[in-house]
Amino acid sequence: MSTQSSYKQLILVDDDPLVHFMVKKYLEIAQINIPMLSFYNGLELLEYVAGSLSSKSLILLDLSMPIASGWDFLESYRKLSVAQKECFRIYIMSSSIDPNDLTRMEEYDEVIDFLPKPITDKTLIKVLV
Repeated sequence: MSTQSSYKQLILVDDDPLVHFMVKKYLEIAQINIPMLSFYNGLELLEYVAGSLSSKSLILLDLSMPIASGWDFLESYRKLSVAQKECFRIYIMSSSIDPNDLTRMEEYDEVIDFLPKPITDKTLIKVLV
């Protein structure tokens, strides 16, 4: 039986194609019915977010990516309008064990929580349903 997410879409931002593949598979395993958009760096995501007023989207954001990191995205995201930011909920998804990353993450009110990699189907259920 398929479960409907409380979000309109899942936006995955990670430079590793394997992570994209695994998240899609875990969505299938968990039977969570949600469209997924894939981006491979923070710049692609920023361009999408800045031009979108999509309602209730969940962003899983990696920190370490080429072109524009998750941190770069968050700095630019802060400058967007309140109306734009109300459409998105952001979780950091990272394999980083650097305590400085966790401390730095707390400086961003826009970030809901930290999800350690590798992500699992149970984690997706927790944040999406």
